[in-house]
Amino acid sequence: MASRSGNRYWVDLFHARHLVLFSYWLMFFYYLLSPSNAYDINIKIEEHAYETFAKYLTVNPSDQ
Repeated sequence: MASRSGNRYWVDLFHARHLVLFSYWLMFFYYLLSPSNAYDINIKIEEHAYETFAKYLTVNPSDQ
């Protein structure tokens, strides 16, 4: 992110860091309520991230 000027504005870093914290605690409490559903959502998120990054690398092979 920093190599692509993603840290140019402090508000971008602020939102990114706080969104990560919010999503972590949201999944933490969701896990307390329903562990199997929390695992299922995490698997879907990771699969989506993998597929998205794989598509990105096919379009931009120099970023490997």
